[in-house]
Amino acid sequence: MTIPIIFTQIRHSLLKTAAIKMKKIFLLITLLFGFSGSAQSVTRKVLFVGNSYTEVNNLPHLIAGAAASVGDILIFDSHTPGGYTLMQHSTNAMTQNKIRTGNWDHVVLQGQSQEAITGESDFYTGATQLNTLIRQYNPCSETLFYVTWGRKNGDAINCPNIPVLCTYETMDAAITNTYVDLATYLQTEVSPVAAVWKYLRAQHPNIELYAADESHPSAVGSYAAACSFYATIFRKNPALISFNYGLSPADAAVIRNAAKMIVYDHLSSWDFKLPPVANFDYATGNGINEVVFANSMQNASAYLWDFGDGTTSSNILNPNHNYENNGTYTVTLTASNCDLQGVHQNSYAKNISFCSHTPTIAPATVMLCPDSGERLWTETGNSYQWYDHGVLIPGATNQYFDVTANANRDAALSVMTTMNGCPELSRQSSVGVHRWMFSMLSVDVEVGANVFDGNKICLGETLSLNAQVNEPHLTQWYRNNVPIPFANNDLLLVSESGTYKAKIDHPVCTNMGAFSDLFMDPLQYEFIDCSLANAKFKNAFSISPNPVKNTLSVQSRETVKEVLICDMLGKVLSVKASDKKAIDVSFLDRGLYIVKLTTVNNQTYTQKFLKE
Repeated sequence: MTIPIIFTQIRHSLLKTAAIKMKKIFLLITLLFGFSGSAQSVTRKVLFVGNSYTEVNNLPHLIAGAAASVGDILIFDSHTPGGYTLMQHSTNAMTQNKIRTGNWDHVVLQGQSQEAITGESDFYTGATQLNTLIRQYNPCSETLFYVTWGRKNGDAINCPNIPVLCTYETMDAAITNTYVDLATYLQTEVSPVAAVWKYLRAQHPNIELYAADESHPSAVGSYAAACSFYATIFRKNPALISFNYGLSPADAAVIRNAAKMIVYDHLSSWDFKLPPVANFDYATGNGINEVVFANSMQNASAYLWDFGDGTTSSNILNPNHNYENNGTYTVTLTASNCDLQGVHQNSYAKNISFCSHTPTIAPATVMLCPDSGERLWTETGNSYQWYDHGVLIPGATNQYFDVTANANRDAALSVMTTMNGCPELSRQSSVGVHRWMFSMLSVDVEVGANVFDGNKICLGETLSLNAQVNEPHLTQWYRNNVPIPFANNDLLLVSESGTYKAKIDHPVCTNMGAFSDLFMDPLQYEFIDCSLANAKFKNAFSISPNPVKNTLSVQSRETVKEVLICDMLGKVLSVKASDKKAIDVSFLDRGLYIVKLTTVNNQTYTQKFLKE
């Protein structure tokens, strides 16, 4: 009985025998082919996905025989229909099921012989989909690409249309380069069979690696592939193999030494896996002491957050976290991946401080004219540092920040201020730096009982933009020529004395040549104390409870037209119809606010309330 017949019988037995019986078969292989001895026996479980290049000469069995001669065990399965591409395998139910049920150490992927050249896009897509499935069901397994070779004399039939197929040299180089590029992209390994063949063709041309069709491997060619795979899968010296597969001892030794020199001596060169790298950014959230984390780890399949306050999270990629107390916390992100060599980890840590002060950026929306000199600012502190998208802006260390000179159009600015030695980062503010001119429009006072003349208003009166402004626009209100933070609506409730005006941007100005014609002098309104004149209206309506947590009750002696909830800067936060006696204020942050009530007779009244 010839050795190939023995392997064929073993193959049929393996396909029908449960995994528990496989070790008995490999013991038989050891007895058949001899055992040269090894310091430590290694067992590997491998799935081969490919086509006739893998199937011919029973390559998985050849690798098993080579391993058995050194005392190692290969448990395997395969799916190798003739001519199959990796794209076809990626949608094949049998291939998918074998990947899902294996707990494989390696899954070998071998594409159709010309697929890496003639169908490169599908080759990448199919390989990527298979690799994703492999890692999903075999987290620490290793995808192993079988790098095949160029045809013995190129492909004469397809040469006129695809010149790279014309010669062995160009075809072989193109196939190898594509496999290596793919392995680099997916961070996997390759078994460089083509490189072993290339060496043998050049140094030992008398060794015939090809079958008669000048494409498939001969028995010798498959033996060279088996030696290459043994070195890659078991990470052992193939020169130790004593199984010759019927080859002359001299030729077998030459092939084993070629595999040692090309593969085993340079294992790291064929391994494109990368260690994990942990990294993250963060921004201050809207809640009390809330931090929004952005995970930017690389080459990792798992991660673990340690928030520095005794809590951890391992199942949220970009978590939010609230800290109960002020202080400095060390946040650590640990990224990890795994392979047959074990679990690999990398950690990255940042300190986050919460102080008695919480910096903010004002105004919330800035609309800038070119070279306007307008700027952002934050509360007074001991020191300042401004950031854009979390990246430090060199030299931006003042309380005021000139956006025109420093910020990008889509700037996401934040500032860290230090008070009494405690640094804290503000919430991120998205600033639109508009590079066109802005119209200065007049404002009208809503007619009300508290207006003494056209240019004087009382606390609680509402300014509004002219009705003629009906195109899409952004608004910024000013008091005494200073932007009012967060005052970006077309309505503004006047809350303190000063001269008011509004600026809007107007996209149609972008392509206009004469900007000066777009400016009109704003009407200026002077705040006056109307408390004496309003005495008779002092008890016109009541609110309760005050302070309030969730629902504010409004009671009026007159028919109500409208109720506005505003902040102390005059920004209108909500508008309620006259039939709303109970107003939901649960969405407000803690602080002082204003209720403005307007009657059907256009009389207006205001009161302050505290939101708990």
